[in-house]
Amino acid sequence: MAAGMVGMLAGDMIMAAMLAGVVYVFYMFLVWQKAYDRFNFSFKNKYVLDTIRQIPGFSELRYQSQSGFTREELKGLNLLPGGITYYAASDELRGRVDGAGFRACSVSAGQKSGRRSLPDIVFEGQIIGFEIFDDRKRSSSYVQVMNRSFLKDMHGKTAPFSIQTESEAFNTRFAVFAEEEQNAFYILTPQVLERISEFADAAKGEIYLVFSQYELYVACRQARKPFEAYVDIPVEEQRQNILKDTALLRQARGLLFDLSMIGT
Repeated sequence: MAAGMVGMLAGDMIMAAMLAGVVYVFYMFLVWQKAYDRFNFSFKNKYVLDTIRQIPGFSELRYQSQSGFTREELKGLNLLPGGITYYAASDELRGRVDGAGFRACSVSAGQKSGRRSLPDIVFEGQIIGFEIFDDRKRSSSYVQVMNRSFLKDMHGKTAPFSIQTESEAFNTRFAVFAEEEQNAFYILTPQVLERISEFADAAKGEIYLVFSQYELYVACRQARKPFEAYVDIPVEEQRQNILKDTALLRQARGLLFDLSMIGT
């Protein structure tokens, strides 16, 4: 009997030690996370901005860690799938690149089902909005271009006319929808189609574009947040990552240049 009590006591002590260990690990994770969040904020607000400001063509840069496109803004543009119950936007970067105003942020959107605490993420990546600076080259109505893999999430969110462009290779890779067929062909010239394909290659993920009046919106599914800080890689490698992220942004901006050449 005494041996049994000793065994029970030993078991209780082991369980208590294990519980204390779990609590300690969780506490240390929270401490590390808070320290990393502070470091990441300073990294983006100082080093990232200073690095981008040294790149020719970028100006008027502003960064806000807890801002971004609202759910209502993206919903109005049909940039989000239906049934979204979880939405978070952060790391908003505003400024001008090669004369065009832009606004970019990281977005995570998903759906919560049943009693699950974590949502099923349907989109995670970067969304960029550009102001089309030439009033003569605006899209007179709504045009959508997306990787065909987006279609399963965009049921009921597409414009009424499905468009087949002049490029079979483009049609195989992307789906195009428009409010007005004539406007879609006006916007999607062979040069613009080629630039969209090149941008999708550079993004290394699925893309979704919306041409709407004087604005262009670009959504990129990405596993890595742009301009994110990493504590385990050298500063020069961090700098190269920043340059890659800005190069992608500039390549998206290049679509506006092709629009400005339409009809000239």
